Amino acid sequence: MMEWRPKGYLFDTNNLIRALFDENTAEGQLLDAANAGYIELFARSKSRNALLAYHEYNC
Repeated sequence: MMEWRPKGYLFDTNNLIRALFDENTAEGQLLDAANAGYIELFARSKSRNALLAYHEYNC
């Protein structure tokens, strides 16, 4: 038996930043859909690390 999973999207670094910092972009809308459980979002560790480095540098 196969478990149902929602459709998934792979974000690169730019997509991830747009999703987190501008809810009016397509990426921001996908993030809202993922929060509601309609889709899944994925990002490579390189993208997550770039975001964390950006946050550390600017905060």
